[in-house]
Amino acid sequence: MTSDYKYKVVTAVILFLLVLADSVSAQVDVLKKYNSAQISISDIQYSGLNKTKLSVVEREMQIVKGAAYSGTALYQARERSIAQLKNLNLFNAIDITFEILEGDSSNLLMNCMVVVVEKWYLWPIPFVEFADRNFNQWWQFDLNPQRTNFGLYLFKYNFRGLNQTVKMSLVTGYTQNIGIQYNVPFTSWNKRAGYYLEAQYRTNDEVWYKTEGNKLQFLKHQDKVLIKRRFGAGSIYYRITPTTTVYLDAAYGRINVNDTIVQAEQNPYFLLHGKTRQDQFSSGISIVKEARNNRLFPWSGHYLALYSSSMMINDHRTILNYLGGKAAVYYPVQNKFSISGSAIFKVTSLREAPYYNFKSFGYSSYVRGYENYVIEGQHFILLKSGVRYAILNEKKNFVPLIPFKQYQHLPVSIYLDAFIDAGYVVNKSGADGNDLQNTWLYGEGIGLNMAFYFDKVIRFEITRNHLDQYGIFVHFEKSF
Repeated sequence: MTSDYKYKVVTAVILFLLVLADSVSAQVDVLKKYNSAQISISDIQYSGLNKTKLSVVEREMQIVKGAAYSGTALYQARERSIAQLKNLNLFNAIDITFEILEGDSSNLLMNCMVVVVEKWYLWPIPFVEFADRNFNQWWQFDLNPQRTNFGLYLFKYNFRGLNQTVKMSLVTGYTQNIGIQYNVPFTSWNKRAGYYLEAQYRTNDEVWYKTEGNKLQFLKHQDKVLIKRRFGAGSIYYRITPTTTVYLDAAYGRINVNDTIVQAEQNPYFLLHGKTRQDQFSSGISIVKEARNNRLFPWSGHYLALYSSSMMINDHRTILNYLGGKAAVYYPVQNKFSISGSAIFKVTSLREAPYYNFKSFGYSSYVRGYENYVIEGQHFILLKSGVRYAILNEKKNFVPLIPFKQYQHLPVSIYLDAFIDAGYVVNKSGADGNDLQNTWLYGEGIGLNMAFYFDKVIRFEITRNHLDQYGIFVHFEKSF
């Protein structure tokens, strides 16, 4: 595909979506009319809970039956309750309204009504997906169908009506994978304690085995399986407050590679000391404060996380310690603008680690504008900032043509975005022809961000980096 063609495709998509946008009527909230009044909650009524247990929703509600609030405090509790319910990712539509039972402008008695539209929770999904680390890397391979995975995902969300999740995967194609995940957000004996379990087995007959010129190099050898990965993990967590949770994690992994990879002319440092097998056990602790209005596509609120972990490699002979964290804030200005910023850091203890464990930028963390590159190192810091303009901000649409009743309620958000990022990767092991280490990276650009049903995200971005390179990038997750 030529660059001109790519620009025309993205421009056409942006223009089409802008035409679809229309103005959103301002909603007058009864609470704002009585912001200084004393309001007592007589009852809380729920509707739309067909599969979900009432206790799941009550656990997230910041409005308490029988409690008294000022109008302003009740409005804030309503917004926090909606955010908590949204972050469950169980509902396509959420609304909390109030009915005045009696009283005057200074003292009121109200009922609270919580109305939700549940999602469809059982998804046996045949799929085809790109296998590369991001869409743009796949685009550089001309959308080669041999670099795709296909198979079946089986998702059972809201298992037992308790927001438990079971995921099973059967994948073939570029990657062969079989796996299962089970998440229990709270137990019957403690509504604040939960746990998570996961097991995966993956193989590939092509592997990225080293980095040259800040880009991944791939190796394939006579259709042989070059890498096998076995992985098991578990986590227990405890919710201190509705927004703050502590996690204790443990994981075990075994990596086997074909000896072709670790030969001198390839990468003898792919695993530690040129070995073809690596066993690794890790454990860690993290604390997370999740106070965003939508964790998958935030517009307001903040997020804080700090983690520490230790990985023992090959019979405790090598210990790799990690310390990292993230802080993000999202500040709405009036109704149409939101200013956001984040800072992420990671430090590690080893000067030399296996290439397999030596990732910094280019995977889940990156400076926008450098998606085509990978940068390895022991430590990094990543700063992101942006200003978004809401063309549509969670506009609620009813689309009767959609055959599934649960999905006829279609919340849509469309934002224009302008951003500036900066990042720095420290690599004490030497550059080896990769000149984006040990230097500040800067990226800037504009984008169009869209979210459907609160959790389906797509971003189109036009960027420029400090190398004076321009690019168009497509992502399917939030920027930060």
